[in-house]
Amino acid sequence: MEKIPVKKSKAKKVLKIVGLFILLLIVVAGVTEYIYRNDMETPLYKVQQYLTYSKEDWANYENNKRLIAESAKDTTNVDYATAAPQSPIDTTMWE
Repeated sequence: MEKIPVKKSKAKKVLKIVGLFILLLIVVAGVTEYIYRNDMETPLYKVQQYLTYSKEDWANYENNKRLIAESAKDTTNVDYATAAPQSPIDTTMWE
C-alpha cells in the first residue's frame, strides 16, 4: 500500500488559502461598512486615506469638508442656457 501524504498537505494548504481569502474578504467588507464615506467616495479610496493620510492631511480634509458644507447652496433653482436667436446670414457681404 502506498501512502500519498502529498495530496493531504496540498489539500490542507488550498483550504487554508481559501479560508484566509474568505476571512480577508469578510474583514474588508466589515471595515468598509464601518468607515463613513459620502456618495462620491469609493471604499477603496477611503481605505487608501486611512492608510496614507497624516494628521495634517486629515485636518485639511476635515477643514475642506466643513467649508464645502458651509458654502452649500440651494440647488433647486437651476438656470438653463438658451440658444441665441438665429439671424439670417448676410450674403451680400461676400460679394
